[in-house]
Amino acid sequence: MLSLFLIGSLTVHAATQTTPPASVSPLAHHVAMRLQTRLVQRGVSALTIPALEQLVIMRQALLRSSVQISFTAADGTVFPPMNVFLQAHPEWIIFSASKTAASFMLDANAAHQFLISTDVPGIAPAVHSTVVGIQSENGVERMDMTGGLAKSGWIIDRTLMASEAVRLLTSGGGLLSLPVTYEAGTVDTPYGSLELLATGHSDFSTSIKARASNVRKAIGNVHSVAIAPGETFSFNHVLDFPIATSRGWMMAKTIFEGWQLRDAPGGGICQASTTTFRAAVNAGLPILERKSHSLYVHYYEMYGVGLDSTVFPFTQDFKFVNDTGNYLVLQTEVSGFDAYVRIFGKPDGRTVKLNGPYFYTNAPAGMRVNGRLLRANEIAWVRSITYVDGTTKNEQLVSVYKSVPKSVVKKYTTEEVAVK
Repeated sequence: MLSLFLIGSLTVHAATQTTPPASVSPLAHHVAMRLQTRLVQRGVSALTIPALEQLVIMRQALLRSSVQISFTAADGTVFPPMNVFLQAHPEWIIFSASKTAASFMLDANAAHQFLISTDVPGIAPAVHSTVVGIQSENGVERMDMTGGLAKSGWIIDRTLMASEAVRLLTSGGGLLSLPVTYEAGTVDTPYGSLELLATGHSDFSTSIKARASNVRKAIGNVHSVAIAPGETFSFNHVLDFPIATSRGWMMAKTIFEGWQLRDAPGGGICQASTTTFRAAVNAGLPILERKSHSLYVHYYEMYGVGLDSTVFPFTQDFKFVNDTGNYLVLQTEVSGFDAYVRIFGKPDGRTVKLNGPYFYTNAPAGMRVNGRLLRANEIAWVRSITYVDGTTKNEQLVSVYKSVPKSVVKKYTTEEVAVK
C-alpha cells in the first residue's frame, strides 16, 4: 500500500510567515483566515495569515495538476486519451499541520485505488463465455452459457497506469503513454476453448416495428447453437416452428411467387438467415444450400451488397457444413438495429478473402458465370479460401434478382470497364 507523502513545496513554516506572495486574491485571503481560525482551535497559532495565504495559493496550483494518459496497441491502434484532473478529486488532497508548520499531502493510496479500478473510456476488457450445460431438442444442440457474449477486448497494466499517474500528479502533471494488449474473447466448452472465427453483420434500421421484432426473434433462435464436426447446419431447423402469430411472430412483408409482397407471419426472418450466411462465408465454411432473394431488397445492402440468403419453411433453406474438425458455437447479438452472428471454433489455419462486389459493368475480363458473362440482374463475389497446406479454393457467390437498381450499380462500381 502506498503511504501519504508530502508535495514538495506545499509546506510552510512559521519562519516563512514574513514572506507572503506579492499579490493575494480575496478568495485566498478569505480561505487563509478560515484556515487560521481552525488551526487556532486545534492549538496551532504560530502560522500567520500571510504564510497561510501562500499555502492556499500553492494548493490552488496543485489542483490544476493533471495527467493525460494515451493508449496505443501494438498494431498502431490509438485509443481516446484519458484525462485525470486533481481538481475533480479534491478529496485526494489532505491538510496536515503541526505547531510550527502546515502542509498539503496527496493521499496517494486513494488516488492509486481509484485509478486501478476505474473504467477507461473506449477500452473494454475481453469477455469470455463459459458453457455450463448442453441441451438437445429436435436434433438441435444448444449450449447454456454464462459470462455474457464472448467479445475481444484490451488489457491495460492498471498497476503501472496508477503508479505512473500518481507520480506525475505529484510533480505538476504531464503526459503518460501506455501500451494496450489485444485479448480475444473465448467460449470455453467441454470440447476446449473456442475463438472467434468470423462475424456476419447486417442492418435493419429502416424496418417497421413488426419486421424488427421478427428479426430479433429469429436472430435469437440462432444463438447458442452448437455444430458438431462434420455436421450440417440448417437455418430452418433452428427456427421456432410453426411460424405463426400464436408463437410470437409478427405480420410483415414477405416475398411470394418471386415478386409479390404480402404480409405474413415472420416477415424479416431472412435478415437473420442473411446475417448467418455472411458469418459462414467469412469463416470459409462450405455453403451447401443458399439462394438470394428474387427481388433486390435494400435491407440487405449494408455490410455485403448481394450477399443475402432467403429462406422459407419447408421449401427454401440455408445450409452450411462444419468442416473444421472441431465443434462450432454460434453467438448472436442485436445492438439497436445492427444484427450480428459470430461463429466460434478452433482456428485451423485457413484464411478467407472476398473480392467484389462485381456487376456486369465492372466484372473482371475473364470472369464467367456458368460459362457466360455476368448479367445486369446479378451481383457476384469471389471467395478465396487458402488452407494451411497452401492450397487455395476460389468460388463464386452469385445473387440473381429480377433486376438490380442502376443506382446500386453506380454506388458500388468505382469505374466502368468494358465487358470482354
